[in-house]
Amino acid sequence: MPRTSEPIKRIETPAGIRYVAIADAPHAKGEKRRQIRRRFSRRGDAVMWLGQMRAGTAAELQEPEPEPEVLTFASIARPWLEVKRRTVRAVTFNGYEKAVKIWTEELGDKPLDQISKTDIEALVNRYQDEKRSYSRVSYLIAVCRSILGEAVEEELVGRNVAARVKPRGASAKARRALTAEEIRKVRIRASEDPWEALWVLSLLGLRRSEVLGLRWSDIDFEAGTLSVRRARVQIGGSRQINVTDPKTANGRRTLPMPADLVGALKRLRAAQMQEFGLSAVRDGYLGLDAAGEPIRPEVYSDEWRVLLGKAGVRAVTLHEARHSSVTAMREAGVPDMTVAQWHGHDEAVMMRTYSHPSEESLREAGEAFATAVF
Repeated sequence: MPRTSEPIKRIETPAGIRYVAIADAPHAKGEKRRQIRRRFSRRGDAVMWLGQMRAGTAAELQEPEPEPEVLTFASIARPWLEVKRRTVRAVTFNGYEKAVKIWTEELGDKPLDQISKTDIEALVNRYQDEKRSYSRVSYLIAVCRSILGEAVEEELVGRNVAARVKPRGASAKARRALTAEEIRKVRIRASEDPWEALWVLSLLGLRRSEVLGLRWSDIDFEAGTLSVRRARVQIGGSRQINVTDPKTANGRRTLPMPADLVGALKRLRAAQMQEFGLSAVRDGYLGLDAAGEPIRPEVYSDEWRVLLGKAGVRAVTLHEARHSSVTAMREAGVPDMTVAQWHGHDEAVMMRTYSHPSEESLREAGEAFATAVF
């Protein structure tokens, strides 16, 4: 009877629980022992197969031994990517898909058990020479680690050769927050723009995808609140737009509207009703272009740059405007937890990523230290 040291292993994967059954195939004296592994979604099927192997009735024992499958990075990345397709947002999947393509081209048809740490380092070195960003290289390594990590869990390969590869690359460009004076200039210039209410929302720290995902049904003028329930995002560099959940779990939120925003929204609603009719302001999007179509994300970003130019303010991205609102709120004395909730973020992430001390606040900090210590 064939022997098995650990016949059934239970493995958790993103696709669910899998059971790996291991059995020794019969072999003549002096021949090398051969093990056969099979994966099952149900433990009962694995037990049944082991019984057939031990009885010598399994299909694998009745047929000539097939040529063993040569596993490559591509062959294990495909099912990994398919799970991601079903479990993450389209924009997130797009990033995974591009990363997998890069690694597949890099590692080629090399057998999985022959891929080495040096192979992974080769791409890191090349990207470093090309002055690619540290964050980009770090992301690619993380994807590779995840794919190879699952292969280790399923015992397709002995170790994760990407586990100890450290990312290297160019430092990210420092984010530049608008000063309070610059924010005021932009707000004044926005009052002359048809998209005034949208610009106010961006200055208040809503993500571009959240601003463009707002519908009039999300605005409650009686309660004085707006509800962030969805996001309109562009998929990679394509023309495809997806309507999805907000970026993070904290992104779904209801916010009280400042009086300035309420006034701007009422003016926008009146203009849209006159130009596009009642249906547009029942459940239509707040952000409509001149043709009455939802504003495309890239168009909104282009118009933001135009607005800054008219306001005489240095060019910053919409994401940097979000940094600006975090910084301004914190410097105004708003508690960090409240600032994080307003922006739909985890407090620790917000404090690490989105807050930028102004020159004035840094000067005050230095003076306070000197007064207390010297």
